[in-house]
Amino acid sequence: MINKSQLKELKKLTQKKFRNSSNQVLVEGKRIIEQIITNGSFPELLFIDEEKKETKSLIEKSKRDIIEYVPHHVISQLTETKSPQEIVAVFRKPKLKMPEEGNFLYLDNLRDPGNMGTIFRTAAAFNIQGIYISPDSCEILSPKVIRASLGAVFSVPFEISEFATLSIPECDIFSTELEGEALGGIKDFNKNMIIIIGNEAEGISPANRELATRKITIPVASQMESLNASVASGITIYNLLWEKYGNSFLNR
Repeated sequence: MINKSQLKELKKLTQKKFRNSSNQVLVEGKRIIEQIITNGSFPELLFIDEEKKETKSLIEKSKRDIIEYVPHHVISQLTETKSPQEIVAVFRKPKLKMPEEGNFLYLDNLRDPGNMGTIFRTAAAFNIQGIYISPDSCEILSPKVIRASLGAVFSVPFEISEFATLSIPECDIFSTELEGEALGGIKDFNKNMIIIIGNEAEGISPANRELATRKITIPVASQMESLNASVASGITIYNLLWEKYGNSFLNR
């Protein structure tokens, strides 16, 4: 049974500074935890509401020594949601090697955790090789990002970096603009690609826009000025990969 001292230490993981110092994160919810395990990451500890013991089925019998059944109020103290689910896991922060080549995203001062998580989930769905993130973006492994990503932050490599320091050969650098090449009409591509996703309110920073090699536009109806960052990224990623690889882009 978890004691008060252990609970106190675990509760610290609800704060960013302790997540950073311990290299551990709390993940809530059976669906997300199951997805992370399926993608190859295994929790260090698993706390299950003692009234919901059937949840243990997502863990192999040989590894169920990490499970601890606890009262509901303990689960509540380890989560930030108003109506916590019946399961919370402790995971090590992911350490995935960023590939040297491929198709990448760059998140430029992205501040909304929901948008960031949704973009990670989209990247995982469409086989993006990695995501570079500006230092002024929101915390990648916050609970809100993890929930919105459905655990994809554990399977898509990421790296915090200033855009100007990146060096990827034979690379198209796409930025979305109000005036640029029509998204559906791009036919010629280099071997590698970076798609810059801009800040929700201000778009791509002027310095990073200057480094883009190709400016693209998503046509929208005249009564709407712009799209949500995660929606725009999904449209852009899908269209560019389809144009680059055709209907086989998910199997490359």
